[in-house]
Amino acid sequence: MQYQKKSNPKVKRTVMVVAGTVILIGIAALIYFFLLRGHSSSQSTTDADTTIRSTNDVDYSGPSTEDITNSQNAKKNSEGDGSTTDTTKTSAVEVGVTFADITGSNLEVRAFTPSVIEGTGTCTAVLTKDGKTVKGSSMAFVDASSSVCKPTYIALSQFPSKGVWSLVVEYSSPTHKGASDSLEVTI
Repeated sequence: MQYQKKSNPKVKRTVMVVAGTVILIGIAALIYFFLLRGHSSSQSTTDADTTIRSTNDVDYSGPSTEDITNSQNAKKNSEGDGSTTDTTKTSAVEVGVTFADITGSNLEVRAFTPSVIEGTGTCTAVLTKDGKTVKGSSMAFVDASSSVCKPTYIALSQFPSKGVWSLVVEYSSPTHKGASDSLEVTI
């Protein structure tokens, strides 16, 4: 047995009327929108229009000289608000050793401070063994995101004995002090 669906003419007519009404309202809204928009563009803009437009504009001209100067000063004064720093206070700083080995007739030591960007520091490699100490120093310079110690070279002839020495690199500036973890270096 097959079931045959009969269509109701009243339902068809109602659907057609509703669809036609929606289409007519849509067309009327589009016409109104375009007429209103065309009419307002020929009028002068209000203060509200100007404010909205100016806050949505994008400036592609790049940073100003003042922006660049402020950025560089922020790097130099990274620990605070840029106010003058009390030189009697120093902050702790991390020190990392990137290289410590014999090159030619010297012990070469390289280190950096990852959390400080300043070129006023001194790096000192301190080696100890059996109560004896050997030191070598170098200046720090500003790198892109840290302070890097220039390589420190200590002549092997300065070491009173061969063997395993304990190395600590100390960093000191007017505003920061710190030391690396101890490493073993064979001389």
